[in-house]
Amino acid sequence: MARAGVVWWPAALAFIALEFISVEAGTEVLRPRGVPLIRAPMYDASKAFTCFDGSNQIPFGYVNDDYCDCHDGSDEPGTPACSQGFFHCANRGFRSVDIPSSRVNDGICDCCDGSDEFDDKITCTNECIEMGKQMREEAEKQIIALRLGFEKRQGYIETVKTRKAEKLAALAALDTQLKDLENQKAILTQTRDDAEAPETIAVQKFKEAWEATKAEREQLLEKSHAEDAFRAISADPHLLSKENLLEKLGKEGETLDEEIHEAIHRLSDITLDVFTTDMWPKIKEVYKKLRDIPAHAPTAAPTEESHTTTASADDDHLDDYEKEYDEDRHLDEENKEDDHPDNDNFQEDLNKMPEYDPETKALVDAAEKARRELKDFEKRFSDLENEKNGLKHWLENDYGPDSVFAALEGECFEYTDREYTYRVCPFDKVVQRPKDGGSDTGLGKWGSWEDNYTTMFFNDGARCWNGPARSTKVLLECGAENHVGSASEPSRCEYQMTFQTPAVCTQPPQNVSDHLGLHDEL
Repeated sequence: MARAGVVWWPAALAFIALEFISVEAGTEVLRPRGVPLIRAPMYDASKAFTCFDGSNQIPFGYVNDDYCDCHDGSDEPGTPACSQGFFHCANRGFRSVDIPSSRVNDGICDCCDGSDEFDDKITCTNECIEMGKQMREEAEKQIIALRLGFEKRQGYIETVKTRKAEKLAALAALDTQLKDLENQKAILTQTRDDAEAPETIAVQKFKEAWEATKAEREQLLEKSHAEDAFRAISADPHLLSKENLLEKLGKEGETLDEEIHEAIHRLSDITLDVFTTDMWPKIKEVYKKLRDIPAHAPTAAPTEESHTTTASADDDHLDDYEKEYDEDRHLDEENKEDDHPDNDNFQEDLNKMPEYDPETKALVDAAEKARRELKDFEKRFSDLENEKNGLKHWLENDYGPDSVFAALEGECFEYTDREYTYRVCPFDKVVQRPKDGGSDTGLGKWGSWEDNYTTMFFNDGARCWNGPARSTKVLLECGAENHVGSASEPSRCEYQMTFQTPAVCTQPPQNVSDHLGLHDEL
């Protein structure tokens, strides 16, 4: 491509604004305006210029001629001719930067050294030295913090190494102890079994004997009840008459059949044994209910006339009974007051099994002692096993490179914003509670590492209303102290926090320039 008025290199030297840049003592590099030092070799004035994208090759005199010949704008690094090109601000003393070439000579100082405005339309003050000074002062503070963080990280590593050695030793000791205790457990188990065998036989024998005794007592008591009823009914046949039953018990009084009523009328012809065997089982429930009703206490409110008649009749019958019956058993009741069938305490005592005999009690005590000793031993054994499992979990857990993050386990760190207080407990959980009080809300339980041990992921937290379970990502940054820096909820029920810790600090750079990545183009 030929253009009229082309001036070839080196005649066009002033036009393309070549600059002399010193890279090392005694060395100078020529390059066009807006070209970074690293790309200076690509602009060789002794030969044609090839576009970076290979789209064209032009005479070197076309570089920075304010006409865009390359699709990628690489032929116009120092003019605004190509919208897709870039101008390099050397910014000596500060940080070099590339800006879109469209900003060149636009009347705005984009480079701190003012190199982007060279057509004298505006005068730009070189502020790079002052800006660089402030940047270096801040960088020096950062390096100090990084060094302190790194030193603490090394301390964490040493602490974790010591802790790991202690836990390995404790695990080995527990393994040995548990193996020894296995034999002792077997002995105690056998001792318990040996003690329980005779205990079981003796207790079973004692209970069988007691059940037989209790059945005999109940039988005697039931016979006593039948005898009392026989005497009472004999003294007062009206007691179980249809009329009295209906009056005292209502419908329930109709349960006795005609055969029983006939037998009651001829009670004088029936012996006590026949009454106890044949009649008492059929009438005892009705009889007991009837005897439980207070005297002269009818179930329905009678008229004055019927009340007088009924009361008089009842009194007559009761008087007959009291004269003939009460006198006969008055002496017996004095002697058997505690054995009365209606005595609740007596009934309770009757059903209560007595204490074991001395021989059985000795066997029970021996078995109880053996069971107690085995139970206490098993509790101790279980505690040791739990301790062993805890040690194994710690030793097998992933605590990152050099296990350095183990130094954070068991610790919790808080951060408070305008509404909530957040608590981060590494390898455990993240929770949130209202600043003005209230209960904790789980934002996640320890899940896994992400991004090469730079992010802690906590999941399966409290479920949001009509939403998923809460989860939290904790982004780790180097810092001299363990400190939660921020908390946010970028997506519904998904939280994000920053956490500064020495555990992620690496070897800091030796000087400010290395830390900032600066390479001054002097």
